[in-house]
This record gives sequence, structure tokens and C-alpha cells, in this order.
Amino acid sequence: MSNNAITQDTFLRMSTSPLQIVFDVVPGLVIFTEEKGIILDFKVDQDHEFSPFSGISLQRNIQDYLPHEIRSQAEQTIEKVIKTQKTISLKFSLALDSKEQWFDARFSPIENRHIIIIIQNITEQKRKENQLQRQIKWLAAIRSIDFMITSSTDLVLTLSRLLTHATTQLEVDAADILTMNANGTGLEFSAGYGFIESIPENHSVRLGVGSAGKAALERRIIHSTVFPNHQNDLIYSPNFSQEGFVDYYAVPLIAKGDLMGVLEIFHRSPIQTDTEWLNFLETLGKQAAIAIDNAMLFKDKQYSADEIEQAYDTTIEGWAHALDLRDNETDEHTRRVTSMTLNLARMMNYPDEKMIHIQRGATLHDIGQIGIPDSILFKSSSLTPKEWEVVRQHPKNALQILSPIRYLKPALDIPLYHHEKWDGSGYPDGLKGTQIPLAARIFSVADVYDSLTSERPYRPAWSHRDAKNYIESESGVHFDPEIVVCFTKLLNEIQTI
Repeated sequence: MSNNAITQDTFLRMSTSPLQIVFDVVPGLVIFTEEKGIILDFKVDQDHEFSPFSGISLQRNIQDYLPHEIRSQAEQTIEKVIKTQKTISLKFSLALDSKEQWFDARFSPIENRHIIIIIQNITEQKRKENQLQRQIKWLAAIRSIDFMITSSTDLVLTLSRLLTHATTQLEVDAADILTMNANGTGLEFSAGYGFIESIPENHSVRLGVGSAGKAALERRIIHSTVFPNHQNDLIYSPNFSQEGFVDYYAVPLIAKGDLMGVLEIFHRSPIQTDTEWLNFLETLGKQAAIAIDNAMLFKDKQYSADEIEQAYDTTIEGWAHALDLRDNETDEHTRRVTSMTLNLARMMNYPDEKMIHIQRGATLHDIGQIGIPDSILFKSSSLTPKEWEVVRQHPKNALQILSPIRYLKPALDIPLYHHEKWDGSGYPDGLKGTQIPLAARIFSVADVYDSLTSERPYRPAWSHRDAKNYIESESGVHFDPEIVVCFTKLLNEIQTI
């Protein structure tokens, strides 16, 4: 016999009712049945909620008092208890006075194929379990939103995902976020979720006007359940009333004391709220405010960074212009050679994010010539070996000039190595083949071609055909063969155009 079974002798030793000892120990409803579920005896605790079983009587089947949807399950449970001689628990709910009540029915075997059933109201326990599960889900949602805020700079995407969490966790139909406009006089639609009809992107609300405007101006949560009278206040599309909303909350979004916007919550039936629900709504509002504030800070920083970068590039162009004038060249040389270098780099699938470094390096390719005396740089006769040594120092000069400037370090490859040759006979370090940085290899082809086709005081300009033939003849000697192939293809495309 199973340890879970209660012997018949035990019942015989009980006082007036064989259930009295169980009833004295266990509150709730205690039922004694035979193997088919026919009620042989019962006791009920009047201090507990058991109105569904108020009409219980002997010789009736226990299933007659259970919800229809679990009667088959109850029958199977009784059969299993008789067969296994083990206690089995069955949970079910009933709607009582428009409120859901939860019960736990424990079926325990006793001798002679009889069963004792203890039914207890576990509504409060179930409520606490649901509350805990809800809190866990809310914490997970908050964590997910926090991650989005810190990992994404796309404000619309972040707000859209936040609204998805808001409607899901708050169990409402729709939500949107209005953000402060640039001049701080009103709110503009930024993101929405759950609406039947799309909200116009130009939707706006003045501060103090409508529920959202009032929530923003007064910096407090506004709750409304009188939607038909609020259509003009909300200032949405003419068909907004067809959404069928009957409950609404507007939450001001405040970060660091500044108003960022308003979170609006909509539902098509009365919202079942409690203190925790309202607290979570406020938490979502705080997170939305933080997301907007972070996006604004990033935008301001990005704007400042763009301004600084533009100032850097303007300075670089100024340096290049000064070099061109000093070397009796024109700005056009630098622009042409930079443009061709960038085109060649694109043909060779050079990473887009590194193209700016090629552009800057090409623009400053001869910055090191600042350290070469005019007497050598502009000498009309041949240079002596010693003077050539001075000239060959200009890449190292570029290193000394540019390396202290942090944002120009990635652009050093061209100024430092554009005089290196594929066969290793170049300078300053005699690098060979792919030891030479790709940016410098690309630039050297463009630079030599543009120099040959430009007029110089000591020689006339070469024809484009002669310059092209020379570049091709130096493939594998001066130039990277792969780059020469791309160069030829680029020239053919230009001539075709």
C-alpha cells in the first residue's frame, strides 16, 4: 500500500464524521468519494470563499460542481489516483461576482478505492504568483529598454521598441511618444504603436492644449476616460475617433529637470490598474525621457564632431594650398590626384570607413617638403647626391609633422610611403611589394600619372597616352600590377565617358 493512502481503519477511529480529523487540520472543502467520484461525505469551512459549492450534496458526482472545461480532466485524475495510489493536484478558476477565483483540488487515495478531495481557495496565492511573474517580466522589459538606450543612437528605433514593450507589459492597445519641438513651444509626433490608422508625421500639439499638452505644461500624469469630448484636444486625424479608445494616460517625460516630451497610452476598454501598474507606467516614462535626452546629447556631440572635422579638413586644404603655391603648382594638382586616388581605391573595394584617411593623406602627400630648403627644392640644375638625401627626407619630415596630430595618424601611409616602389628600390625605407601600405601604392600611380601629364618649368606635359603607357611599363617595377590594371580600366572608362 502507498504511503500516500489513508487506511479505512483510520476513518473508523474518527469521531462523528470520518472527515472531522482532516477538516480540523485542513481549512477549505473536504470531500470523501468513491472511485467514480460519487460524494459519500463532505465538510466545508464557512470562513472561506466556497459559494460555487454551496449546493453540494451526497450521492452526487464531484464533477457536477467543477467547471465544464475541467470535468474530463477531473475524471482522468480520479482514475489515475486510484491506479497509482498517489496524490494529484488540479487547479482551476471560477468567475465569482465578476472576479476570477482560483482553487486547488488535491485528490488523495485511501483504502477500498476511495478518494479524499481537499479543495482550497488559492486566489490570494495565485494573485501573488501573478504579481511576481509580472514584476519579473517588467524588470526584463526595463533591462531590455536600458540596453537599447545605451547601445543605439537611432532615437526613432529606440522609441518604437520602447512602445512595443509598453503596450505589451501594460496590456494596452496603443501608445505613442511626442517630443518637444526645436523651439520648445509644442510637441511633435515621434513614434507610435498599435494604431489602426497611421498618425500623420506632422502631428503636433501646443503646450497646454489637449491632454498631452496639459500633461507637458503641468508636468503631471493626465488620465482621461471621456474620449468623445477629447477629439479636438488630441488633434489627431479626422478618423481618430474610429480607433475606439475609451481610456487614456498622458505621462510627461522629464530628464535632468527638462521636459523631453509626452508618452501617451491608449486602450479600447477600461484599463485595470493598480499602484504597481502606475509605477511601471512612470518608469517607462522616465526611460523614454532618458532615451530622448541621450539622443539629443549624441546629436549635439555629433554636430560638434562634424564641425571640428570640417575645421580639420579646411585646415588640411589650407596646408595643401600653401604647398602647391610654394612648389609653383596649382590647387588643381592636389584635387586631381586626390580624386583619382579615391576612384582607384573604390575600384579596389577599399573600406568605405577608411576613405577619409586616403583623402586626407592624398591632400597632404607632400607636407614634408616644408622641411626642404628652397635652394634645393627649386634648383634648376641637377641635384647632388647630398641634396638628394635631403629631398628623400621629406617623407620622414611628414611623419614628424603629422604623427603628433591624433586624427591624422591614420592618414600617414600616403605622405610617408608614396615614394616606395614595388621592387623595393624606393624610399624612405625601401619597402617591397605588399609591405608598402595599400593606400600609398594606390596613390603613387595617381600621383605619377598626374605629374607626367602636368606641365613643369623643366619639361612640357606628357600626353595621356604616353603617361598611360609609362605606368603600364612600370607594372611590377615601380607600381603594384593589380593597381595598374585598375588604373587602365579607370582611364578607359573616363575616355569612354
